[in-house]
Amino acid sequence: MLNFASKLLLPFKYNRHNSHLIRNPYNHFFIMEENKQGRITAQNAVSNAENLQENEKVSNFALQGFMDPRTDFGFKKIFGSKKVMLPFLNDVLDMGSPIEDIEFLTTEMTPEHKEERNVFYDLRCRTADGMEFLVEMQRADQTYFRERMIYYLARSIASQGYAGKIDNKKWDYRLNPVVGIFILDHHLSVVTHRLFRKIGLYIENPFEKFIDFPCVFTIELPCIEGKTPEECTNNIERWAYNFYNMSKMTTNSSLPFEDQMPVFKDVAELAKLCALDRDQYLLYMDAVDRYRASVAVYNEQYEKGMTDGIADGMAKGMAKGLQEGMEKGRAEGLQEGMEKGKLKERYNNAKALKENGIPVAIISVSLGLSVEEVEKL
Repeated sequence: MLNFASKLLLPFKYNRHNSHLIRNPYNHFFIMEENKQGRITAQNAVSNAENLQENEKVSNFALQGFMDPRTDFGFKKIFGSKKVMLPFLNDVLDMGSPIEDIEFLTTEMTPEHKEERNVFYDLRCRTADGMEFLVEMQRADQTYFRERMIYYLARSIASQGYAGKIDNKKWDYRLNPVVGIFILDHHLSVVTHRLFRKIGLYIENPFEKFIDFPCVFTIELPCIEGKTPEECTNNIERWAYNFYNMSKMTTNSSLPFEDQMPVFKDVAELAKLCALDRDQYLLYMDAVDRYRASVAVYNEQYEKGMTDGIADGMAKGMAKGLQEGMEKGRAEGLQEGMEKGKLKERYNNAKALKENGIPVAIISVSLGLSVEEVEKL
């Protein structure tokens, strides 16, 4: 049987029910058959994959060295490790004293009443002194995504309240801090695009902080697109760069910034595709399929929204232009008609005065007509 680490170099899904490889429809990969000895020649398969890669007939996945952390499986496997999560939290919060330890909590928040819905977080952890972190990977934008961020925090905050007494103490509304960290594979809609932002509760006028927590941090990964490692000048940019580009790096590469940030050595070990067993690989491939499907749906909806918006805007613009044109035409026509009517009335009055022997010069001054106009009457 082929070593499973070698299989990971091939662009395929593995069929657990029989021992051949099957086509992956998302990547347009090819089918590999077993030979007579029941073994697959991995070297030939890799060579074929490389040839197809050079001819741009398959995607970069054939030579991919690391999992894509934007997938559900990859995200939870990498950031579900304390070795990675602790440095990440410390870089995001950038507090004076670093967090020393965390414990991971259940990711399901069950409701108090059956009418309410469950909340499923990606990752949830807490420090020894009670500070709680909700760490989420969001693949595509949603209409009410900003409201969803607040809802996630609110459910966690509300769970801190209790009736009666615990350790002979009533709850006095004292809250443990709750922090939401949302890593976005899209731009946050409506607001200015920014790689890293902190969102909190503030007083509007004069502008000042109302309370330290709860708060939300967002990291917009598309903001790092096009940057080189040399252009990344702080730890947040380095996290975003590797997060956004890790799945494009080849099997033999190490991650950038390992010298400045040793945590990326741990990230590289956790993210190596060749370290996955068969079942983990299948789970990862399912996560890749879901990720690509969600991105495809989002792109289609975005393009449809743009097309519909442009068509709607043009139709409304034309209707408004036609209405304004008609109104302007009516107004100008009315004005012109009134002016012609007044001029005709002055001509009639001038003619009557002239017939009654009034001098032309007096008629001209009185009615605002030229001497030539009066003489022609």
